[in-house]
Amino acid sequence: MRIHTKISCLLACLVSSLGVARAQETVPTFADVTVHDPSVIKVGERWYVYGSHGASAWTEDLMRWTQVATGVNSGSPAHFDTFQSELSELIGWTAADTLWAADVAQLPDGKFYYYYNVWTNLQSYRSYMGLAVADGVEGPFTDVGEIMRGGTGVAGFNPSVHPNTIDPQVFFDQAGQSWMVYGSYSGGIFILRLDQTVGSPTFGRPLPGQGWGTKLIGGNHAQMEGPYIVYSPESEYYYLFVSYGGLAANGGYNMRVFRSRAANGPYLDAAGNDMSTTPIANNLWPTIAPYGVKLMGNFQFQTVAGETGSAMAGYVSPGHNSAYYDPTTDKYFLIFHTRFVGQGEFHRVRVHQMFVNADDWLVVAPHRYAGETITATDAGRIVGAYKLINHGKDITPTVKLSTTVTLAADGSVTGASSGSWQLTGDYDATVVLDGVTYRGVFVRQWDEGRARWVTTFTALDGATGTQIWGSKVAVDTAPAFVTQPAPTTTVGAGETVTLTAVASGEPAPSYQWRKNGEPIQGATAAALTIAKASGSDAGDYSVVVTNSVGSALSAVAALDVQVPPTISTHPASVTQPAGTSTTLAVTATGGGELSYQWHKDGVAFPGATSAMLEFASLQASDAGDYTVVVTDSVAATVSRPARIVVATPVPGRIANFSVRSVAGMDGRPLIVGFVVSGGAKDLLVRGIGPELSEFGVTGAMSDPAMAIWAKVNDVDTVVAQNDDWGSAGGAAVLAPVFDAVGAFELLDPASKDSALLATVDGARTAHVNGASAGVVLVECYDTAVEEGARLVNLSARNFAGIEDQTLIAGFVVSGNTPKRMLVRGIGPTLAEYEVPGVLADPRVAIYAKIEEQDVIVASNDDWSNEPGAESAIDAAGAFPLQPGSLDAAIVVTLPAGVYTAHVSGVGGATGEALVEVYELP
Repeated sequence: MRIHTKISCLLACLVSSLGVARAQETVPTFADVTVHDPSVIKVGERWYVYGSHGASAWTEDLMRWTQVATGVNSGSPAHFDTFQSELSELIGWTAADTLWAADVAQLPDGKFYYYYNVWTNLQSYRSYMGLAVADGVEGPFTDVGEIMRGGTGVAGFNPSVHPNTIDPQVFFDQAGQSWMVYGSYSGGIFILRLDQTVGSPTFGRPLPGQGWGTKLIGGNHAQMEGPYIVYSPESEYYYLFVSYGGLAANGGYNMRVFRSRAANGPYLDAAGNDMSTTPIANNLWPTIAPYGVKLMGNFQFQTVAGETGSAMAGYVSPGHNSAYYDPTTDKYFLIFHTRFVGQGEFHRVRVHQMFVNADDWLVVAPHRYAGETITATDAGRIVGAYKLINHGKDITPTVKLSTTVTLAADGSVTGASSGSWQLTGDYDATVVLDGVTYRGVFVRQWDEGRARWVTTFTALDGATGTQIWGSKVAVDTAPAFVTQPAPTTTVGAGETVTLTAVASGEPAPSYQWRKNGEPIQGATAAALTIAKASGSDAGDYSVVVTNSVGSALSAVAALDVQVPPTISTHPASVTQPAGTSTTLAVTATGGGELSYQWHKDGVAFPGATSAMLEFASLQASDAGDYTVVVTDSVAATVSRPARIVVATPVPGRIANFSVRSVAGMDGRPLIVGFVVSGGAKDLLVRGIGPELSEFGVTGAMSDPAMAIWAKVNDVDTVVAQNDDWGSAGGAAVLAPVFDAVGAFELLDPASKDSALLATVDGARTAHVNGASAGVVLVECYDTAVEEGARLVNLSARNFAGIEDQTLIAGFVVSGNTPKRMLVRGIGPTLAEYEVPGVLADPRVAIYAKIEEQDVIVASNDDWSNEPGAESAIDAAGAFPLQPGSLDAAIVVTLPAGVYTAHVSGVGGATGEALVEVYELP
């Protein structure tokens, strides 16, 4: 179809820079709050935490917190207006004056339920759990009543076996069932299924008949408490978090995790211990320490010589955590309270990001969350000295101090521990220290004490459940190359080549690539990619890396582009009578002296070794298909075939055009355009669907409908249409036409295929669609090729890709005289006409049957490389293409015959494309 609208300039970038993305690292700010034993719930854009003593707070970024309440009677409004009277049964049973680790959950009725609890030994061990409700997450909450109680006064209660009825957490499994996990010390951690039937008298409470529920871990007064369960859609595990030890500054509090495929267990540790059946002999720390994956205990990163800023206060007794998976960001968070080195019982809420490692265990980032998102890294960011924390498996009040190791460019680890390190994929880390293998991630984090972003790693020994952390020493270093670009690279013309250099340094260095000593505009990443190398790309490349400390220049990388001979003029097909003279000729350029060898029908033609092949007097035996192989010092190039026909010339013209593709995808029709020049002409246009089954085509459109559109008074108008070709006497009129033009017969006059005769003078488009998507064949036949008016342009627009999704158009050149043609595959330029989802880099190839074989007779990737394309586009009246665009075009002289034009995506690309066939003067 002809489009005469001018389009804006489309910039082509033949050289592009690729590398590790460097997200802008902003300075974070924090605001801290006090909530002991924080349990998290997200409502809208806010995360809330609720904890012991009725404390609560919220945040919208997990960094800047706002305190809501610090006690059971505080808040605005207070969570409980009159704590002593509202919860009198709790106070009477336990003689308590406060609440312990609360959990707030939003249940199916949309309301917010506050699971409160307390334990006291003032009356010889008693615990109580109850439920309150509010319309809003901040309350005020109205008491619903008791859930359960345990301890002295409960018949048959054995504290070594039965659970302490505190520390609840309510969550929903993947099937939508609600559960409550609870317990502290005593008989262990238990789980119960909750009643989630709105209006039920036990709504939000354990379903009857479960007793204490299912035991998950612990027992015999083992110091395990604060259970919390979260599901990971990435690993498809449920993770059970608990805290070991005592919560005080000298209590050795530390966080552990177990995992299970089911919400209610069994939960296993890294060693494979089923904690529901593993006996706990007593509550001594050495007895329980081997179990569970230890995520964090007491630690402090020490100052290393040369660091500025100050050492951040280490954590003491971090624990009683909650956890959260955010599906909007695909991030996992660990929310907990911690005390600090040298600050006694003072505590604050902290949030650390977590990641799923290669063994499907959660690993915890070393520094508090500062808004970071894990992204691709490289060896340059990783190489350097690190402060190393090994959390071990012990339960201890001792603060573990960092040691120093160096991750070297050769993959070794030296220093306080020795071994190796490896980066896999974008950020996965494997660190081997003293013979133990740890798997985790590398991630950039904010070092709050040093007030700067640093590279860190967190990794886990999957055999024992021991976690290590590394935080890069916060010292500025000059750039140094970890990886130099290859000294010599040789590629063929048209191939993609990538030169890579990786440099270390703090701050992270910038890159600037050079060619022959001159900077390359926009080449400012670790990798320099030339998408389609040409002879002009050959040269000496280097890269300068720079940061605030200094700069470094890489070694020179020599790029050699092997360019085969270029044929600017291909031999042209001819039709001449016997006895006349003719010449086939080729024009080519290349490196060094060129040699030639002509072939006829694929066989070398004896003595034909020059740029021209001359025939003084054509004979019938000279008829055939000729090619010439042009060779230079680099390679050989084969010309397009030229056909010699020994006969009286009969003018050639386009007689038939067809497209087979899928129509109706997303409701879009298959659109075929055609242009008649020199007057009016009758065309046969068909939209074939059901009849394709006779040719073994599957997925054919069951009922294609066709409409012919034209511009009438500058308005797009339907000027002809057909649904069922044989209706209303159509079969009697059309069947003889099918036979006259050589179209295959439609066997069933009642078929749902469509066809019509249209008198065309100028441009038309045929739109074929149906009630549902399917394969359809659209054909356009010239019914009288001997007349003066002629088909000069045909086109089709549809989805194109590779292999089965290639957009294929067939056309026939009649007569016996070669016809000069322009064939285009348009993708990027369609975007200028507001076509969505265009094919970014199309390739067009023309196929013909030669000696019963499908042979490519001409092809093109980028139209700017096609000799004569610009003048041919202008002569055809086709819409222009901007220099350097990735659209494709072929200018070729074709002998009479049947051809197909294939438009496919380079490099596996897919998208909307336009295939066009033009007759040239």
